[in-house]
Amino acid sequence: STNDRIHWFTLSSAWDTSTASYSGSYLSVNAQDTSPRKFNFNPSGTRMYVLGDTNNKIFQYNLGDSTNPTLSTVSPLDNSVDVLIGSNLTLTFDEDVDVETGNILIKRTDDDSTFATIDVTGGQVTGTGTDVITINPTVDFAYGTQYYIQIATTAFDDLNGNSYAGITDTTSWSFTTEQAVSSGGSN
Repeated sequence: STNDRIHWFTLSSAWDTSTASYSGSYLSVNAQDTSPRKFNFNPSGTRMYVLGDTNNKIFQYNLGDSTNPTLSTVSPLDNSVDVLIGSNLTLTFDEDVDVETGNILIKRTDDDSTFATIDVTGGQVTGTGTDVITINPTVDFAYGTQYYIQIATTAFDDLNGNSYAGITDTTSWSFTTEQAVSSGGSN
């Protein structure tokens, strides 16, 4: 319970723990419960059930999944224009994900300066345990400005510990904000 992780071991002989070797893989259950207590498996070994003491719930995990989560959609869409300056950013994944560690960078395209650095474990990132993650920048975007988003490769894992690849380039997710409305005067 120190790290809220479940580690995988392989036995070369069934039920003989002296033949166990660590696989190097683990599953973090921290996003569901910080005090995992009991574990059980279905008869085929493809699902694991964890009893959490903090939330008093039973969580189910699919053990056969080794596929990394991918983004289905983002909002605003890549290359969008006229995005409202007060917009949130939304990531929709192909499966449920948990927040892990790392930062989301919002950068200005014109000079690569960092507009915002958002820690995924902070209050600006919501939706852990679901397939939709919402990022709420604390400051509005500037008018008529193009931005791009970068996401750490350590930011999100699926419920089986498979990591989202992140965004490290400057072109995968970019958008341009709305132009300022000028108030015209009359003579």
